[in-house]
Amino acid sequence: MKMKKRGVIFVVLLVLVLLLVASCAGGGRLRRSRSQAQPYNFHVGSQGVQMHFLQGNPPQRLYEGDPLTMILEYANKGAYDITDGRLYISGYDREYVRLEAAENPLSTTFTAEGKDEFNPMGEITDVKEYKDPAVSMPPNVDIFRQVFKATACYKYRTEASPTVCIDPDPLSVDPEDKVCIVTPMSLGSQGAPVAVSSIEPEVARDRAQFKINIANVGTGTVIESAQGRSPIERCHADLKRDEIDKVEIHAFISDTPLECKPDIVRLTNGNGFSFCTLDLRTIQQREAYQTILNVYLDYGYRDSIATAVDILRLPGAGDDRLSPYYRPYRRD
Repeated sequence: MKMKKRGVIFVVLLVLVLLLVASCAGGGRLRRSRSQAQPYNFHVGSQGVQMHFLQGNPPQRLYEGDPLTMILEYANKGAYDITDGRLYISGYDREYVRLEAAENPLSTTFTAEGKDEFNPMGEITDVKEYKDPAVSMPPNVDIFRQVFKATACYKYRTEASPTVCIDPDPLSVDPEDKVCIVTPMSLGSQGAPVAVSSIEPEVARDRAQFKINIANVGTGTVIESAQGRSPIERCHADLKRDEIDKVEIHAFISDTPLECKPDIVRLTNGNGFSFCTLDLRTIQQREAYQTILNVYLDYGYRDSIATAVDILRLPGAGDDRLSPYYRPYRRD
């Protein structure tokens, strides 16, 4: 009987020990996770708006007189909110396919939140739906292929904040005696389709100059956005040569604006640069120190995707002109 009682006591003590160890281990994990927690960096990636047509909408093929439904899904994969973008559907013959939407199907507006702590992967998506109750086709053809091109045009901003070395007196002492050395640096992506690719600093006794290299790292086209003149209302079909590949640049160190020349950077083959200068006579520190260089790039951007739909003649329909779906011309 005593042996049985000792066994029960041993089991109870063992359970208590295991619970104590588990609670300590759990507390240790909690403390470690807090001490090791790192803030999530949303300014990564090279995408802005990402679009795709929902599978089966539109279908790959349908018959004359069938209804057409097209659903465009889009999301903002970058780190900047879009507040007044435009979506365009083009590339098809509006004599035979007449899309209807809540707005003008040729130009619908959209907003899209960028990545943040509540949307860390840019997975908040929205849709635009377009319909034609009954598609038609021209006479004397059996297969009428239509291409639907979706174009998104929007204003965007790139925010880069690299750590740089400011040395007001570069010739005073040996570099080994300073807390930092002025050196060129390469940067990664910044959560936008246009990026600050690298920075090349140069320091004289009274100024610090930064050559800021810019690159189009997305798959779309950069369009003008300077002083609100971005032509997004017509960017799918009517862009002029002097309205593309232009990026507006602003730079700051400790809230002090740098003078950037040019302030509107023209990209050539997707690349460009500007020289941004800080007057070192305006700062009080005379020893080398590290700080943040805040660079802001403002621009418009255009992305496009396309899909094809084959419209087939109705079997046994006969002369197209006898079909109730034949549309020889638009009446609206």
